[in-house]
Formats: sequence, C-alpha cells, structure tokens
Amino acid sequence: MSFSRLLRLFGDSKCILKGRTLHAKMITSGFHPNVITNNHLLLMYVKFSRINDAQKLFDEMPERNVISWSALISGFSQIGMPEVALNYFRLMVCCVLEPNYYTYVGAVSACASRGDARSGKEIHGRMYRSGLELNSHVSNCLINMYGKCGLLSSAQFVFDASLERNSISWVSLLSSYCQCGEHVHGLKIFVLSRKAGVAISEFSCASVLGACAVLGNLKVGMQIHSLVFK
Repeated sequence: MSFSRLLRLFGDSKCILKGRTLHAKMITSGFHPNVITNNHLLLMYVKFSRINDAQKLFDEMPERNVISWSALISGFSQIGMPEVALNYFRLMVCCVLEPNYYTYVGAVSACASRGDARSGKEIHGRMYRSGLELNSHVSNCLINMYGKCGLLSSAQFVFDASLERNSISWVSLLSSYCQCGEHVHGLKIFVLSRKAGVAISEFSCASVLGACAVLGNLKVGMQIHSLVFK
C-alpha cells in the first residue's frame, strides 16, 4: 500500500500515532514525497488539529498547490486562529494561485470569526470577479459571515442569489436576523422556510424560540414548540 493511501486511511481513522510514525519513517528512509503525498500529510495533521505540525510541513514543502494552501487556511480557521488563516490567504493570492471553493470557505469562515466585514467583502468581490459560481457551502458561509458582521442586507442578497438553498442556508439567514435583533423578520424567515418544506432543526428552533421570548410572543412560541414534538 502506498504512503498516500496509508496517510488517507490514518487521517480518516483519527489515528494520530500511526500517522506520525509513518511520517517519521518517510523521513528516516530518505523518501522524498511529492506534492500529493505531502498534501495527504498536511490534511492528516489538520484533521487532528495539529496545526503546528501542519505549518512546519507546509513551510518545508518544495512544491505547493491550491490544496496545500486551502488545507492550511482551513486548519487555522477551524482552530480559532482567523488572523493567521487570512494572512495565508493573502500570501496565496500574492503567489498568483487561484483559490477554490475550499479556500474561500476557510477564508470567509475566518472573516466571520473575526467579524471582519471589510476582508469578507474583499474576498466576496474576488469570487465575483473570478466568475466562480457559488455552491451552497460557500453561499452559506457568506450568509453567516455577513450576519455576524451585522450586514443583513448583504446576507439577504447572497441568500436571494443562491442557486442551491438547503436547510443550512435558511438557518444561517434566520440566525443572522435574530442575532442582530431583527426578531420579527427572523420569524418571517422561519415561516417562509416551513413553506419551502425545510424541516425544523435544533438550530432553527433555538433561534426562533429565542425571538419569541424577546418579543414576548408566547402563543407563537408554543406553536413552534408543538411542531418540534410532532
């Protein structure tokens, strides 16, 4: 079995000790991994939240591609280091590498964590100029980011322009309105989501019941509570 297949296997099984042992064996045996094998190593360390190991490997890689950069950006974003994630995103762009969906999800999520509307808008603009057709995952990240930055009109715009809406799209928009104190509008979004056939989730339920509590609307709150137990 190849090193790449073993690394993929260890990454999926969450077996960090075996993965690190294999990496050490590669080094001591004089094996020179190509970019594909290095990317599997990088993804393994990111999955295990071993971001220091991932960064060290990335810095030592003689060749990097969009997968390498995206893995590291996502890794820093996921462990709560959005500033570093955005720094690597900017470095990637400076290296004249075109980001992909995974890169943008990591970068936009980092903006959401920081409440960085300016960087978020810049990244969104870059997507638009590149002609990238947004999938639901990227659109949902944008809705969430704009909501956390208090830019509800932008969140609504992304939602309205989304070609693929799913339950996460609706919950993201609903949560955005409720987080910004627009509880009445949040309830309207909830009603529209139900008409669209979206099932109630624990996240949508929490947001809409919170809105009912703020508005003092016990009747609607009880109706929604009853829907959960149907």
